[in-house]
Amino acid sequence: MPNVVSTFATEAFACFQTAVQTDAPEINHIVLRPGIQVEPDIAQFENQCCPGYAYMRVMSVRTREEPTRQAPLGTPISPCGLESVGVQVEFSIMRCAPVGDENYGPDDDQWNNASAQMLEDYGTLWNALCCVRQEFADRFETWSIVFLDWEPWEVQGACLGSRLQFVAEVECPDGDCNG
Repeated sequence: MPNVVSTFATEAFACFQTAVQTDAPEINHIVLRPGIQVEPDIAQFENQCCPGYAYMRVMSVRTREEPTRQAPLGTPISPCGLESVGVQVEFSIMRCAPVGDENYGPDDDQWNNASAQMLEDYGTLWNALCCVRQEFADRFETWSIVFLDWEPWEVQGACLGSRLQFVAEVECPDGDCNG
């Protein structure tokens, strides 16, 4: 049986895929990434940013409370049981940065277009988060999603993009987050 974090990540990734496919169909790579950080321009033999690269990653899982003895004494509890966990997630879209040509760097229009595209991508990331929020609203009586921030990436290699981070408080069935 999958644990609550893997179930949540699967559902959040489905929302992310749908938002990217709907709002940014020119993105060629939509992936669930592991790791503590995803670097732009990540392929060894191919720049994956230029065909468009979107990813979701689970950044961390935080316990919100320790199990406590319930009244009356003798009521059994799971010593490993938790009522909920906080799952920190990052959605990101990376694209090719303007590079200009051999004589000149990017011109004003190239930077303006790249910046406008990043803001459009913010809307795509936000739509993915709204889908996750709707999934929670449909399934749970109590839930919480805290929007942390949206940040543009610095131009690195031949990539630029942005990321949106949030924390979802995920309820665990029967006080057991591990399934």
